[in-house]
Amino acid sequence: MGILPGEKIWVLGDEGIEDELLSEGYIPLGGSNELLNQSWSDKNPLLIIDPEVRAVIAGSTLNFNYMRIATTLQYLMHNDKTLPFIGTNGDRNYPGSNGLTLPAGGVWSSIWRIVRSEIMLMSANSIPLWRKPFWQISGQPKTIVAPMVDQSELAWRILSRRYGAQLCYTPMFHAKLFATQEKYRNSMWTTNLDGNKDLDRPLVVQFYLNLGCPQGIARKGKYGAFLMDDWDLVYKLIKNLHDNLSIPVTAKIRIYDDYEKSLKYAKMVLDAGAQFITVHGRTREMKGQATGLANWKILKYLRDNLPQDQVFFSNGNILYPSDIQRCQSETACDAVMSAEGNLYNPGVFWTLDDNKDKQFPRVDKILREYFEIVKENYDSLASRHAMKSHFFKLLHAFLEVHKELRPIIGKANVNGPLDQWESIVVKIESLVQEIYSNNPDIEKLDVITNGPIEDWGGHYKTVPYWRCQPYFRKVDGVKQNTALLKMAGENELIKSIPQANNKRQLEDESNDDEGHSKLKKQATLVQN
Repeated sequence: MGILPGEKIWVLGDEGIEDELLSEGYIPLGGSNELLNQSWSDKNPLLIIDPEVRAVIAGSTLNFNYMRIATTLQYLMHNDKTLPFIGTNGDRNYPGSNGLTLPAGGVWSSIWRIVRSEIMLMSANSIPLWRKPFWQISGQPKTIVAPMVDQSELAWRILSRRYGAQLCYTPMFHAKLFATQEKYRNSMWTTNLDGNKDLDRPLVVQFYLNLGCPQGIARKGKYGAFLMDDWDLVYKLIKNLHDNLSIPVTAKIRIYDDYEKSLKYAKMVLDAGAQFITVHGRTREMKGQATGLANWKILKYLRDNLPQDQVFFSNGNILYPSDIQRCQSETACDAVMSAEGNLYNPGVFWTLDDNKDKQFPRVDKILREYFEIVKENYDSLASRHAMKSHFFKLLHAFLEVHKELRPIIGKANVNGPLDQWESIVVKIESLVQEIYSNNPDIEKLDVITNGPIEDWGGHYKTVPYWRCQPYFRKVDGVKQNTALLKMAGENELIKSIPQANNKRQLEDESNDDEGHSKLKKQATLVQN
């Protein structure tokens, strides 16, 4: 941290931590000073900031009172919150039955609760301090909704949290437009709704650099995964953010085919100042019909060869809830991120139990739930604008049977009255209800069937078309769900699903580019 012997450190603690600092040549202030045991008074001389204090440390104290909180917070808030904060280990014995408050690292939790409206109080220039503590105070999330173009907006985040997502990212924002154009800012972020502490936490926003987007628009604008060609620029981008922000910077990258090159790239990103890193186990060329399987082996290689205190998220190959634990086990990651898997089935994050209605929700139920969230948060423009795309994705298997619904959804206007969307939801509810009413053997048909174990360690599942399920693209000329349907077994309703066309239909038929059109003239993308 650059703190040298002979320099001052403010102590929230007792004599023990002071003695340790003195033995190392530092000058402790505060700590056991009797002035801190006095009742609150704005005349207390310790409330005067000593500009020579270089850091704040929390040690054990049984006298955790308002004066100690006030003086410590003054240093933490001083100079734009740039002083490093050092929290020692917590003590689970407190608070005790006699009312004693938290000593040691527990003080960190108390201070955090007091100033929770602030994103963080540790110095961004102290990378090792940022890594695990920031992840831990965020609740150590294991399941993460990825940042996506016009897809991970407020309503979708609320829905995803109900189905097991523990951390969400906002959609990709264009940094310059967000900073300079009020109209764009209001369309992407709704004050009092986005980031609301009761609805939308924890949330990563405004300080995430996306180096993983492989889309053509990213190639044209030279951002996302296409910055992989310019390591020097990537380093400068991250370092500039890291050096000039008091909040943590995180990054998402893709891999190279070469293990060592991928490792060097990841280390460079971290050396530049990124505190969290998400690694998508695919190269940038693996997209669309060339997507293929993500390489979890290279993710494990990166995890093993990066600092062990580095927060590491894995991304790729999450089709079913069972893949979450499998990915954590095989890559040793701290958490698993999903983008497309979450869009087609929010239940992909549900790992608490094997509840079929949570892991593979009925399309009528989840569509109604999602639509009600949009209505409840009507002021969120981003949520309303994303409705059509979400309808198509949630219903993708259902629409292979009920193709008559495609043009109805395609013609619906996201800027128009919600009545038209209500009528679509009602129609879906009616159709699904007919399935349950007209099939006396519905209990035998409404089952999730596992296929054989595949070479990659998991297995495909057959899922009734009226339930949310992953989307499979064509691989080597054969659509993956075509092979899946052939092994469907006893479930006649699943086997009756017509084969999908060669080209991806879904929302592409009407406005798959709706979300991307806002970005076509943009040159730089900072992901929040």
